[in-house]
Amino acid sequence: MFSESDLAELETWPYDVLGRAATFMRQSYSYKTRDNRQHSEMSSGPPATRLTSNYIITDHKGRLELKDGELAYFEWWYINKINHGNDWFKINLMSGSGMNTVVAKFAKNGKGSPTLSRMLYTLTCNLIALELPSSTLTEQEAIDLAQTGTFKLQLASHGLQQVVNEEW
Repeated sequence: MFSESDLAELETWPYDVLGRAATFMRQSYSYKTRDNRQHSEMSSGPPATRLTSNYIITDHKGRLELKDGELAYFEWWYINKINHGNDWFKINLMSGSGMNTVVAKFAKNGKGSPTLSRMLYTLTCNLIALELPSSTLTEQEAIDLAQTGTFKLQLASHGLQQVVNEEW
């Protein structure tokens, strides 16, 4: 659906301005792959199924915790950079194959209302992403991932990188 040149032109989730605040909170993050099969009831026998699309569409739900200025910038980015959430953008999202850059857009009513608690605004986001990175692995890569737990190493590496690069 998106060529390399298309991807280069897409906006990027605002990590550069928001830093860690732009990362979904791990304890509230989830994703679910949509079932893109259509079932037809037959007069006798099991239902017939057919694939409605070869795209792997995944719904992601996450929560951001933002300070006043961060929330203001996020809302500006949402309105001005991705056309009120209507345009596709690039974002790093977690899945069974680790942290990967995917193409996503906000779902209908995908940007929740900010809630203020302890000087931070909590904002729930629902995103629709095209592709599930684990689906593009070769069988051997998937086996290696399952046997070595590379995902946990990648997660630990990401955490260590955040600690090392933190402002002291």
